[in-house]
Amino acid sequence: MISGNTNMEIGENHYTAERGDVYFLGADIPHAISNTGNESCMYYAFHVEYVIV
Repeated sequence: MISGNTNMEIGENHYTAERGDVYFLGADIPHAISNTGNESCMYYAFHVEYVIV
């Protein structure tokens, strides 16, 4: 999280995310994010594909 306060739904679990927090999860896991604060929320999202040799 770069800024803001959010509620993260990851699978059936709920988490509070705020500035400085990092979450790692697989793309196949249902997830959602919603802004719970009065300011804009900013975050980075990455989709990484890799091959193990």
